[in-house]
Formats: sequence, C-alpha cells, structure tokens
Amino acid sequence: MTTNIEHASVLEPLRALERQGRVEVTYVPVEQSGIVKPEKIIAAIRPSTVLISVMYANNEIGTIQPIRKIGQLLAPIRNSRFILHNSPNGKRYPVFHSDACQAPLYLHCLVNALGVDLLSLDAHKIYGPKGVGALYVRRGTALTPTLLGGGQERGLRATTENIPAIVGLSEALLIATSERERESTRMRKLRDHLYSLIRANKKIDEIMVVNGSMKEGERLPNNLNISLLGIDTEFLTLQLDAAGIAVSTKSSCLKDEKASYVVAALDGERERALSSLRFTLGRGTTKKDIEATSSIFGKLLSFEH
Repeated sequence: MTTNIEHASVLEPLRALERQGRVEVTYVPVEQSGIVKPEKIIAAIRPSTVLISVMYANNEIGTIQPIRKIGQLLAPIRNSRFILHNSPNGKRYPVFHSDACQAPLYLHCLVNALGVDLLSLDAHKIYGPKGVGALYVRRGTALTPTLLGGGQERGLRATTENIPAIVGLSEALLIATSERERESTRMRKLRDHLYSLIRANKKIDEIMVVNGSMKEGERLPNNLNISLLGIDTEFLTLQLDAAGIAVSTKSSCLKDEKASYVVAALDGERERALSSLRFTLGRGTTKKDIEATSSIFGKLLSFEH
C-alpha cells in the first residue's frame, strides 16, 4: 500500500512487482492539499496487507505527511488482528515504511516517535556525498536481500561497504541535526518572502495556483511549488536557467513524462500538472537571491510591476 504521490523510487518497484503478478498494491489518494488522511490509510488495510509505505516529505510539492499519526493508528491493529500465520517468527504486519529522504534538514526523524519499522535516508539530499543512503530497520523486521553473494552486513546486503561515503552521510546528518531549527526558520522566512513578492504582481497572481498546503507544519520550509495556468513552464525553466536561476517543473527522476504526476494527483487537472514550477531554497540562498529571482521572474513573464 502506498500513497499516489510517493517518490518514484518506491512507486516503480511496486509497479514492477504488480506487473509480475507478485503483489497487489493499493494506492491511497491524497486530498487537494497533497496530504493523505491517516484514516484512509487505515481503512485501506486488508488482511493480506504486509507493507504500508508513505513518503514523509514530498520532494516536488514539499508536503509533510502525518507519519506519526498513521503510526499511532496502526499500532493497535498490528498488536491484535494482523498476525500472519506464515510470517517469519509470527511477526506482526503490516510493516510500516517511510521514505524520509527529504526530511532530515527540517524535520525530526525519530523512528520510535514516528512509529515506523523502516525509514529510508539519502545523503545527497542533506548535503552529503552522492551514491550513499541508509535504511533504518527495526529489530525483528524480516527482510529478503536483493544483492546476494556476501555474508557481511548480517546477510542483508552483499558488496563491500563504502566507508568514506558512510562517514560523509553520518557527518551530514550531524550537521543537519545541529542546524535544523535555525535553518528551518531562515528558509521559511525566505520562502514566504518569495511567495509574497510573486503574489504582489497581480497579473501573475491571477494565473497562479499553489501546489500543496501552505500551512505551517504541512510543508517543508524551503519549498514553493506553483502552477502558472496557460504558461509553458518548460520554456520558462530554460529562460530562468539562462539567467542563472535553477528551478524545475517536475521530479528529476521522471524522464519521459511531460507533466508532474504529483501535481496531477492533487485534483486531476492536467493543465495544472503541465504548468507547474518548483522553487527549492538551500543553505546558500540569501534574501538578495530571492529578490533577484522575483524580479527576473516577472520580467520573463512580461508582467513587470
């Protein structure tokens, strides 16, 4: 079971397993805010459900999912009804996984508080080295290795560990944790400043739709995703890039799709998904950058104040 704005790295393996006839997957719809109701997750559970996967924070629209609430509602179910007779050591199901790759810079990822059994992390999303990540596995959670040939790492994953990359991931997590509160506040102020500057241009405001919730606690502080109805945002992205401003229209994981499936999941409107634009702020972003971006943005759209 997964939500329909899950990251492609989770969706695609599940779809592949579906095509092979090995699993049945339930895709739980999100609200127009991009947030899934925990009650809908619980209602979708069947006696045969063995895994629930919900992305903690979405990379495109910044939506923060109520992982802790889902974990709380799931706990009594796993402690009573859903014990599979053929499960290893009688373990309780469903197992609860969350893709938290976008979360550590701005959100607490304490696994016991979240109530998850599996938690995925990615180093390069938190200014660490590329090519390394981590998977938290709660003790007693049975996994089948996909890489075979070595008994190291308790038989879960063959190949020799990349020690420098692992150290880099560890250091990046330490820095992210120590700077989380300060950077979250700074990013939120800059993001809101960018949003207000864009909205101040009435002509842009008339065609703009915000993708995802803008409520505090429901969106990553460094993310702003909008749709500009009637605007070719692919071409606008190229124009902004030429001006030294990097934005995106959809996830970099999507190669052939013209529209963002994440934005399309909000209300099903293809025009909205085709005209989306994402601004992502980072450690190097300054107020001067925000104001320059807003000015260039308006000029490229021929909507000068």
